[in-house]
Amino acid sequence: MGSGGDPSETPAFYMKLIESRELLTRLLLSRFHNPRSVSPADSATLLDIMRIRTSDPQRKLEMGIKRLGSSIDGNYDIKTNLVAIDVGAQWPDLSAAVANRTIDLVTAFNKEQRTSRAKSKRVFLEGRVNIANEALRTAEERHRAFYDQNRSWRTSPSLIFEEKQLQREEDQNADLYTMLQRQLETALLDEVNDAALITVVDSAVAARKAQWPRYGILLVSTLMSGFLLGLMFAGGAAILADWRSRNPDSANAFGNSVGRVRHEIRRVFRRAS
Repeated sequence: MGSGGDPSETPAFYMKLIESRELLTRLLLSRFHNPRSVSPADSATLLDIMRIRTSDPQRKLEMGIKRLGSSIDGNYDIKTNLVAIDVGAQWPDLSAAVANRTIDLVTAFNKEQRTSRAKSKRVFLEGRVNIANEALRTAEERHRAFYDQNRSWRTSPSLIFEEKQLQREEDQNADLYTMLQRQLETALLDEVNDAALITVVDSAVAARKAQWPRYGILLVSTLMSGFLLGLMFAGGAAILADWRSRNPDSANAFGNSVGRVRHEIRRVFRRAS
């Protein structure tokens, strides 16, 4: 990202822009190659590719924004102004295409924003330049009329003072007009300047290996979970057996209560059927 003093041109702003509803909506409505199709010419919107099951279009878009927002992650470095984004999808080619499309949309937004600002500034400065030009002409006319009416003004102290006032007013209007004219020229250049403030260092490429599922981690996690559950069941069974041996009367009463509850449940189900 370009390094400027404008808060809307910082990496943090663009990260928030990527997470915004407007940009995610544009992404969902963008067309990509349909990975479910065998024809390379087939395309579909990202929203259709995601196959969200709902008949309400607004709800479908809402769910798509939420799902896509959780699939895009990014970070930035304040010192270098570098921004990196990651996009997760079921198909590697689609994830790379979505990431590159995201950068295109951010670049387009940056250009639209700069052009709109420059245009608004140019329109404002054109009005101010016209006003300053009229004020300068008025001051010059008054100064010239003074010379025409007072040819021997250098011999009168009061006329010398008046002439200095008129000259000062003319100089002030001339300086203001010159400054506004320069600002207008800068605004005109900014309006037609299409130089990008965003430089793509690395375009997104399709990953050769999926980040998930990782079967080794799943296998180890499953074995550990099974081992822990086995220990819990074995420990619970041992504690229950010890309690029954120490409290046979309570154990029998508890067993009878459980039996009565089962009997009542079966009777209710029989009546319902």
